Amino acid sequence: MVTGRTSIDAPTASEKCGNPVSRSTATLGIPNGVLSWPSNADYVSHPPREDRLPLQHDIENRKKPVRRADVVSKTEQVPEAFQEDGAAVSVKIGQASTAETLTLRDTTRRSYEDVLDTLQEEEPQLLLKAFLQASEDPDFLRSLPATTVSEILRVFDPKHFIDPFKIIHRDLHPWQISYRHDDTRQLKDVFVDFTRAIEVLLTRWRQTGRSFGLAEYKILLNIVRATGDGETADILYRAMRMDGIQLDTTCWNYFFEARCWSHAYDPIARHKLRVIPYHMVSRLPVKRGREPRPGFGNYYTGDTGLKTEMIKKFDIMVKRGTTADATTFSMLIVAMGREGDMAGVRSILRKVWDIDVDAILELDDDSFITNNQPSRQSPSYPTQHLLFTLAHVFGSNNELPAALRIIDYISRKYSVEIDNETWAQLFEWTFVLSTPRYKGRKSDGAQLGQLPLASVENLWNTMTSEPYNVKPTMPMYNRRIRNLWKRQMLDPMLEAMRAGKKLHNQQVKRSRAMVKDLPEEISMDGA
Repeated sequence: MVTGRTSIDAPTASEKCGNPVSRSTATLGIPNGVLSWPSNADYVSHPPREDRLPLQHDIENRKKPVRRADVVSKTEQVPEAFQEDGAAVSVKIGQASTAETLTLRDTTRRSYEDVLDTLQEEEPQLLLKAFLQASEDPDFLRSLPATTVSEILRVFDPKHFIDPFKIIHRDLHPWQISYRHDDTRQLKDVFVDFTRAIEVLLTRWRQTGRSFGLAEYKILLNIVRATGDGETADILYRAMRMDGIQLDTTCWNYFFEARCWSHAYDPIARHKLRVIPYHMVSRLPVKRGREPRPGFGNYYTGDTGLKTEMIKKFDIMVKRGTTADATTFSMLIVAMGREGDMAGVRSILRKVWDIDVDAILELDDDSFITNNQPSRQSPSYPTQHLLFTLAHVFGSNNELPAALRIIDYISRKYSVEIDNETWAQLFEWTFVLSTPRYKGRKSDGAQLGQLPLASVENLWNTMTSEPYNVKPTMPMYNRRIRNLWKRQMLDPMLEAMRAGKKLHNQQVKRSRAMVKDLPEEISMDGA
């Protein structure tokens, strides 16, 4: 499920200050040295931290490993979030500052035990730290069975390291985090730390003479998918072709998602996904030597735009005999929706799922159209991801009423539950399209799909009652309160504020209880 995406109206003047500075790259040692990752210098700097990932236990505290005071290490630079007591994880056994000198064999044995212990516990963050230290020894990497390496790579999934932070940050502006006097990190710092840690591991892997296979490339594609790094997805695609590796369905889906949601988590770009004439003109390819407008460089429109690129890649996928599934077609819908090609979106729905959008809009609420329904075992059977995609695409193209009807129809006909992410997307776009626009803005299309202010409250009442019974989140309360304030409805607004405060207190209480129940060695105080 694609998570953490947001697409609300234009940012304020202060939000424009949160844009990353110009990008440089740090080359990763994969085939032909073509893959590049953003370096730490590409991002706005923040105060250093001793431990940058919450609830991340330094596993060596239990087994008394080599400490920073014991050895001198000047090898690869590992992200600070995965360093041992602030020092680089990569350890060279040299002249110890204490009377006791640790041998390489002892250190390797301890690291190997740490890797096995954390692998059995399935603690992803602990396993990554242990594996980073153990991988310093090339013999250790060479001795690992392929099945063990595959199992370790499986645990290093972005859903453990990145997705939780995307949920937290989706409605926060970077300035809100910068002004906090605690250890809260910017989302881009989370992205960089994780990708750098994986970069170090895979570089060491290649230095042992191992080649990159489908599993390693799939790990990298999954990371760029989760971080919305479309440029690196292109680099990985070319590297796989040069290595003669055939992409499977999962790899293609990761690639498509990275391209369609490129920079979708950037504080400026994520506010410019609405399809209006002004945005479409701003996304036309720029002349060589010129920079695109801030927030509009994540994809282009026109003959060399995102839609054309995705269709060409899809044709290559089909010609190579790779089976497309519901996620693949969902990404094609996103690519067409990005350029306002809603006729193409309707065509995909009709050809793949036999869903006639225009006919559905004319139906009664409880009616169905008799059509060829795919088997539940079919790769193209509708999923919750499809519902989220339709909510985003129809909402961003100013067709919110159509989105509500189509999603409700597919949910009832195919027994696909509408999850909270889809409801959040519908509610967000309802808020955006119901927000009054300056009446003078007629040429830029800002008033397209304008909804009444009461639409927010109507959708709120629908989704929180039978049969949906959605539990509102804090962002939902925030948008409802802002809408009620614009409507000058004081009493309902105060009631919503009290309910939101109650939910906040419950979340704080639950978080404190979780921290209190954590084992001592992985508590936040002992991290």
